[in-house]
Amino acid sequence: MTGNFTFHRSGRDTVAMLIVAAALFGLMALRVLFEAHWILLLVLAIPVLPALRDIVVDSPAGLEMDPNRLIWTTGSRTGTVALEEIDHVRFDRRWDFSVRVTLVLKLHDKRIRLPDECLPRRKELATAFEARGLAVRWTHFTVF
Repeated sequence: MTGNFTFHRSGRDTVAMLIVAAALFGLMALRVLFEAHWILLLVLAIPVLPALRDIVVDSPAGLEMDPNRLIWTTGSRTGTVALEEIDHVRFDRRWDFSVRVTLVLKLHDKRIRLPDECLPRRKELATAFEARGLAVRWTHFTVF
């Protein structure tokens, strides 16, 4: 049996801070250079707000897998599932090229979607699941 697999991420990620700073700088440039209306700037700032909140709050996220169970945390939310309850793991590539990871449980074909912010790189996570004897299925560009 393999050892423990752990992944942790902080909300104050350097890349996230650079992206938020660039977005806010771009909004200021729109205001100064093109005299953009403040309502337009507020609408354009809406997508930046969740990342700005993560930076201010510094919400942690992570995933831990030992030989018996899988535990994930994002901010104040936590989830746990025993590895023996998992039938297979689905990696779904979406039309926007993001990947969603879903645990399909043996009992009643129940599904648990893992939050994006607690996931490591896809290949690394798939290897960790396969090392524990779980089947990994990749689906690409499905509608549902």
